[in-house]
Amino acid sequence: MRDPDRQGMGRGWIVNAPPQKKDQEATLRSWLIYGPWHPMWSAWAISSVHLRDIEGVAPAKLQFPGATHEFLIVSLESPPARPDRPDPDDLNTWHLLMPPDASVQVTGITDEQAIAICDLMVETILAGNASPDAENRSFWKAMLPRTAAHYAGGLHGWPERSAG
Repeated sequence: MRDPDRQGMGRGWIVNAPPQKKDQEATLRSWLIYGPWHPMWSAWAISSVHLRDIEGVAPAKLQFPGATHEFLIVSLESPPARPDRPDPDDLNTWHLLMPPDASVQVTGITDEQAIAICDLMVETILAGNASPDAENRSFWKAMLPRTAAHYAGGLHGWPERSAG
């Protein structure tokens, strides 16, 4: 497995694997993170997706009218004896544990802002400020819509500002 893209309390990789199903074309950014946040598994997928229609795919199930993007945190089967699985570059090694730890839809942001928020989620987790596991679901449900509103209103966006 390649070196992680980010490290902290755990390790994180930007997923570079191509979509395997048509509905995965909605994925804007996906991360694989490993860390100590649950005693039975150690890997999670952190993703941002757009909710626009994709030809040949059933319409997204909106949590509220006008939702444009969704952030997902999903635990992955990750046996301690196999630290190389799942692999960020091979979706065939991913086995999702359902239901998701968090599924939060928002509105009013661009795809680029959704990617920046997804990256911020990973930074927050790897810094030890939040857990990706389901017991932290209420945090994500409260924080993500507020963060999206701040991005939409121009109150956030340091990734874009720091690039110049």
